[in-house]
Amino acid sequence: LTPINGEGARIRGFEISGQYAFDNGFGIAANYTFSDSESPFSNDIESSLPIPSVAENAYNIQVYYENAGFAARLSYAWRHKSFQQNFQFGDAVFGPVLCPANPVGGCGITRTYGVWNNEYGQLDGQISYAFNDRFELTVEGLNLTEEDMSQYFAYPNMPFTYATGPPPILAGGRLRLGC
Repeated sequence: LTPINGEGARIRGFEISGQYAFDNGFGIAANYTFSDSESPFSNDIESSLPIPSVAENAYNIQVYYENAGFAARLSYAWRHKSFQQNFQFGDAVFGPVLCPANPVGGCGITRTYGVWNNEYGQLDGQISYAFNDRFELTVEGLNLTEEDMSQYFAYPNMPFTYATGPPPILAGGRLRLGC
């Protein structure tokens, strides 16, 4: 999907955030976002759907420690369910009332239902060490609690996609060249 600007949508809400760094290198940061959105998107079941991928409620919290080149972070992010996109598929109806032109063979119709992301929370962690002001190594783990990501089709009891697996572990380095 490629995001495009459209007409007729609106979003209202607020965000609150805060951060505090203690004197001993520890710190905490948190935010909460409320978004009430409406768009011209509709399907066979719903109208005035929310703006795609905008959850009504979302929050993030991070605790960290930074001292003498060493840094460690734990971050948790959570999102409420959100509308993702519409999905169209072909269907057939049968019978003399629904399809008088071909009651036995049926008539083809196109149905459009919404795809929704289920609520989702994820815990990530990162550890890094800066050997000096030019060289740093980092190890990061995503989705450490192995939460499952899923989508449903129109109704929560109609699964659409499901993703699970071990958490990705990433390693990297940063080298600053020049002055």
